[in-house]
Amino acid sequence: MKKIIFLLVQIAFIASVYSQGFLKQGLTWNNTNGGSFTQYTNFTYRVNGDTAINSINYKIIKENYPDRDSNWNTSFYAREENNKWYFRFPNKIKEKKLLYDYNVNVGDTVSVYSRYYYDGNETVTAVDSVSLENGEIRKRIHFIMITIYG
Repeated sequence: MKKIIFLLVQIAFIASVYSQGFLKQGLTWNNTNGGSFTQYTNFTYRVNGDTAINSINYKIIKENYPDRDSNWNTSFYAREENNKWYFRFPNKIKEKKLLYDYNVNVGDTVSVYSRYYYDGNETVTAVDSVSLENGEIRKRIHFIMITIYG
């Protein structure tokens, strides 16, 4: 079971880091969850508006599951500061979590969080870049799990 969870986390983080960008209106990124004994689920996040939480501006991040329906529901609120993305869930508005840290280097240990199945630490094993279809170059960060359910 731990191997399955590890694989799911790896897929989620590689997919998420591939889709890095700046938090601006209309930005979308695609994700896939699942594997082994579970069905794959595709979903899309989209930046859709602004809100203030404790007098700090956050972007509203909506999510959609295109294989199920066409609804876009608020998933979380995010902000970008010093090349890091922070987020808060609507039902846990007082908790601020680090979503991405694009300042990491090989060997760094970072805390990671997923509302679905994982909360722990990851070690950065490699940092490289990928070229997008439009020619843009983006940073890609690879992880290896060192703690399960922290």
